[in-house]
Amino acid sequence: MPAAGNRNNSNGSLNNRGSNGNYWSSTESSSNAQNLNFNSSDANMNTNNRTNGFSLRCVAAFTIDQTGTGYLVCPVLYLSYIVQ
Repeated sequence: MPAAGNRNNSNGSLNNRGSNGNYWSSTESSSNAQNLNFNSSDANMNTNNRTNGFSLRCVAAFTIDQTGTGYLVCPVLYLSYIVQ
């Protein structure tokens, strides 16, 4: 995963691009959510306010409904995409 940095929630600046990666998980609690943080020497899980601009990496699941239509489902974003 790229070290994309993060968007500061108070002033909109891009921080730590190229040196840190911050990726949201799907685990939420009120106004916070868990995220993966990593750099060249360490990786850990943290809890941060969801107004921070962290990256998303969609891990999709493919499902087929009763009519035979296939869907890619991204649980992190709570979106579904119809596969034609």
